[in-house]
Amino acid sequence: MKYLLIFLTLILFIPIQIFGQSLSELDRQLAEQNKQRVQEMQEGKQSSSFSTTDCPIGQIEKAISGGGIICVDDPNFQSSISIDENTGYIVIGVIVVIIIIAALAKGKGGIPVGERRGFSSSVQHQVLKKQDHRCNNCRRVLNVVDYDHIDGNRSNNDVSNCQALCPNCHAIKSRKAQMGEN
Repeated sequence: MKYLLIFLTLILFIPIQIFGQSLSELDRQLAEQNKQRVQEMQEGKQSSSFSTTDCPIGQIEKAISGGGIICVDDPNFQSSISIDENTGYIVIGVIVVIIIIAALAKGKGGIPVGERRGFSSSVQHQVLKKQDHRCNNCRRVLNVVDYDHIDGNRSNNDVSNCQALCPNCHAIKSRKAQMGEN
């Protein structure tokens, strides 16, 4: 879990910085290209024939003296999505929060229905006392205790379904159950 959080932190901050810088760099390059176009047109380096330009969304063509065309911001443009420098941070932050919540939820998990659960300590004490601290099969005194579900139903943790066995008897019973013997 610790390494997952470190990994998510790295994923959060490194790409955001790169993403933010690349958008700023793109804006700077576009502005520089427009300035060069204007300068070339004003100096007469571009032909005086009237041509069209493919402007990015949110910009319009504007004719300048000398017959050239440049792209300028459209004052009437209203974007349905507003993207600024913080949008990348917000999107990636939300994704990281979702991943962390999912990881924490998976870690807690709970026990699915029908999956193996141990007997409660009170059930264990009752069974040991009832069996006089002896194996329910071979009747030896128990130094090491294995608690067994008598009916094989691992989700039935009732005291009537619990027996204390020595590890040897428990292994024999389990092996017989696997082979389909009673």
